[in-house]
Amino acid sequence: MKKQLLLLFALAYANLLLAQDSLYILDADSREAVANAQLQILDEAGRGLLNTPLFSSEKGLFVLDSFVEGQFVLITHLNYHRYYGDYFELKAKKGRLLLQRRPIDLIEVLVQGSSKREEPLREVPSQLTLIDKKEIEILQPQTTAGVMENSGEVFVQRSQMGGGSPIIRGFEANKVLIVLDGIRMNNAIYRAGHLQNIITIDPAIIEGVELHHGPASTIYGSDALGGVMYIKTKSPRFLEEQGKAWHIHAYSRFSTANLERRLHSDIHWSGERWASLSSLSFSKYGDLRAGRYKADSSMARYWNRYFYVERDEELGQDLIRINENPNVQLGSAYGQMDLMQKLRYRYNERLDVEFNFQYSSSTEVPRYDQLTEGDVSFSNGQIISQNLEYAEWNYGPQKRLLSALRANIKGDSSRWLGQGQLVAAFQKIDEERISRKFNDPLRRTQAEQVYVLTLNADFLRKICNKQELLYGAEWTHNWVSSTAFTENIETGEQSNRGLGSRYPDGGSQMGNFGLYTSYRLKFAQEKAKLILGSRYTYTSLSASYLDTLLYNLPYQDLSLQTHALTASAGLSWDLGRQFQLRAVASTAFRTPNIDDMAKLRAKGDNVTVPNAEIGPEKSLNMELGLSKQFAKKLKISSTVYYNYLFDAIVQQEYSINGQDSMYYDGRFRNIQALVNIGRGAVWGLHASLAYELNDFAFFKWSLVYTQGLDYSEADPQPLPHIPPLYGQWSFHYHKKAFSLQSNIRFNGPKRLEDYADESSENLDQALPTGTPAWFVINCYTAYELNSKWKLQLGIENLLDWHYRPYASGISAPGQNIILTLRANL
Repeated sequence: MKKQLLLLFALAYANLLLAQDSLYILDADSREAVANAQLQILDEAGRGLLNTPLFSSEKGLFVLDSFVEGQFVLITHLNYHRYYGDYFELKAKKGRLLLQRRPIDLIEVLVQGSSKREEPLREVPSQLTLIDKKEIEILQPQTTAGVMENSGEVFVQRSQMGGGSPIIRGFEANKVLIVLDGIRMNNAIYRAGHLQNIITIDPAIIEGVELHHGPASTIYGSDALGGVMYIKTKSPRFLEEQGKAWHIHAYSRFSTANLERRLHSDIHWSGERWASLSSLSFSKYGDLRAGRYKADSSMARYWNRYFYVERDEELGQDLIRINENPNVQLGSAYGQMDLMQKLRYRYNERLDVEFNFQYSSSTEVPRYDQLTEGDVSFSNGQIISQNLEYAEWNYGPQKRLLSALRANIKGDSSRWLGQGQLVAAFQKIDEERISRKFNDPLRRTQAEQVYVLTLNADFLRKICNKQELLYGAEWTHNWVSSTAFTENIETGEQSNRGLGSRYPDGGSQMGNFGLYTSYRLKFAQEKAKLILGSRYTYTSLSASYLDTLLYNLPYQDLSLQTHALTASAGLSWDLGRQFQLRAVASTAFRTPNIDDMAKLRAKGDNVTVPNAEIGPEKSLNMELGLSKQFAKKLKISSTVYYNYLFDAIVQQEYSINGQDSMYYDGRFRNIQALVNIGRGAVWGLHASLAYELNDFAFFKWSLVYTQGLDYSEADPQPLPHIPPLYGQWSFHYHKKAFSLQSNIRFNGPKRLEDYADESSENLDQALPTGTPAWFVINCYTAYELNSKWKLQLGIENLLDWHYRPYASGISAPGQNIILTLRANL
């Protein structure tokens, strides 16, 4: 009898379970759970059948107890387009409903980079721009520098096609911080000029980007003077998140402007407690073709590529050849391979661990701006010859390796160390500079290897519902190895005599240790949030020179210790009627690194020598932002800011033991060094507008204005790295299987008198009047052939204009047709 009763009970319980429908609500793009979505069951007349609506859990889960045939369901959320469907339509979703995000309502979007933990965007007091993978996918940038550029919020300088140096609020290179999966990429040899390291990140693996405009030294420490590019790559998902055990995403792309051929695939495996993601990309780029049509006749004279160098092995000499198509920038082609492997393990509900391995390697990348250097001869206004200075100038294969282990702790946030994350990471970066002058048999190579260890601990403690404390620590250590040698290309003989390494040949090290806290208080009925933060950073540097005869220095060892204390205060306030106020006041700093302290470099008649007496460069900053939203259709935002720089590191005349010149690299040169005497100010405006036309279409507009002056001398002069006025209009349309995005990117002019007198401005690459204004029209489409295949077609620089962005050494692509086939299996 007992067995029969147990059997009846089990059958009844099973029937009850079968009557319950589980429905997961997910973001259509990120596949992340959508919490707090509202669900109402309706009858045929549209009347609600539930006394109170249901709300999805943190995992996006609804449990429907009594949803039957003949009924309808309505699901709404502040940030998503609503879903309305009947019983059979919902059953066909198989327990997973994907909602499309609204373009305007970003009030509850969670961001991570501003505080190293997720928080609503509306509570972030500083200006922040989001780039999601859907945007990246349709715009199809060739590199991650292109991801930043396509946002319309970041200016990108290029010295060669295989590069891209982002500029945020007039700061560039080692004054902006790149954070990849919570790990700082900036290392001890990041220089002040132009940096190309961002292209070692594969754009195909990016989940999203948070562009933090303005200083962020309280949370991130050194280098975050101009802003932070917080890049998050894709992560493995567990079975309940992914919905199926295996998922393969792959695409093949071809572009006409540089004959790009790109293959990419990523394979996801999802289990209950284990998940894996494997990604591999191969890219090959031919020589870049610039635009055919020129708004200024001087563009053809200064920017076309009329001649190039070719080595004749039989004659044993370099020959200058005529370029049959001067718009093709010969000497810009390269290739790259990117690999990523992630493993994720869920120990329990409170702890999961992720292993992250990334590797990127390129071919040699030609330094196009150097390959075009040389005196030009004219006749009747036409170029008839050019004495090119270099036969070869390449960055050697750029290699980046990252191995990291992250532990996410989701415990009791009311306890110390109860909720947070721990990250341990190792990076290895290989860089080379390879050059050979015209008809010189000696090829010079400078090679650097940088090893970086990083430990991060970030925690959250909730004091009460309205107060919380973020706190954490960061330790990094850099080891730099630098070598140099020459090779005779005719005999193959190698030698390390007579050529100095870029950094100390005895090795150099840089260590950082920082502690930070950030107190957060909600008040005014939780419509306002105050954030107060502080950070202390200690830095030590050391360097050794072995060949004192070559370097001709009066010392063999250098060391430097610096301290920096920074603080910030931020306020975000919902003023009502859809007005949002943001205000920030902060200090920021950048600690000198090995490139600042220990580099010995000759350029022209000058030689820059090491200086162990420099300290951090600092800034005082203010920012005010205001946004207004109208009827969930229109959003207008504006931000103004002012940064005052002091103790800035600048190059000036210097002496050693009373001598203002020294013998280096074959001749006497004037001695210069980097010192803390610079003062200046950078200020600007950012404005944006977004308007939702209907459920399927919207457009955006953004404008960025930056200005800066150097007050180091009595007569203020322009600061370097200040781009001209720039912005973007864009139109977006998505309905069912078809997507369209078109945009107009524009730049104002930069007059020659507005350039700074500094080598990073690349004045020799500008026209006699400076950099002209320009605009380009781009259009991108995508069509889903079925649930597994998607075809994309894009055209960039529709009018085929020839233009060269400010401070760049290579012209931008001409008309470019992009064809992509994607598969999701």
